[in-house]
Amino acid sequence: VELCQGHYTPATSLLDESLVLVREAKDRVDLGLTVYLLGQAARAAGDLPRAKALFEESLAVAREFNDTLSAGLALCELATVARDMGELQVAIALVEESLRTLDPREKFGIVACLHALAMVASQEGAAERAAILFGASHRLREEIGAAIPPFERDEYDHWTGRVQSQLGDDEFARLLAEGRSMTIDAAIAYASQKSPPPQVGREIIDPIEERRF
Repeated sequence: VELCQGHYTPATSLLDESLVLVREAKDRVDLGLTVYLLGQAARAAGDLPRAKALFEESLAVAREFNDTLSAGLALCELATVARDMGELQVAIALVEESLRTLDPREKFGIVACLHALAMVASQEGAAERAAILFGASHRLREEIGAAIPPFERDEYDHWTGRVQSQLGDDEFARLLAEGRSMTIDAAIAYASQKSPPPQVGREIIDPIEERRF
């Protein structure tokens, strides 16, 4: 609850206490979830090195139990950390690995991948691809009732606004609708296509600096 409300310090304190307990109990199942949530808290607070280490541990635990959904989500979070560090190609590779890991029926994981790739495309300057991916993720979010977490909302609003300003209102709406019209299989296929190279002369914004807007 604290994390969702943006209270990162109390959320981290509570999760750190939980982490001590699950490590003492040698509870591998609860360990995977706890380090995943701690990773989200660390990422939201801007502690990217710790977030990366925690998501890597979460991924290792998920693979230990052959938990494809948890593994896919951890890979997607690692992609977001890479994007925040300005490592866009690393982020893309991690999301692609997540898509290969997830079962198409694991829609919570798929929507995270679509969202992550839309954010990368936004930062690459690939506005058309970003808008389509945002549209596809919007439809899937509505279908499964998965709202964008409050601690991610400001960054999401910033980048969708940026894409909309690049495309213009009408083209942005058209491409969103195109993405929304996709089936989940079509959305996965589109997401799996390689991103076009950034346009010559188009500014690529460092994501860390961008958070200071």
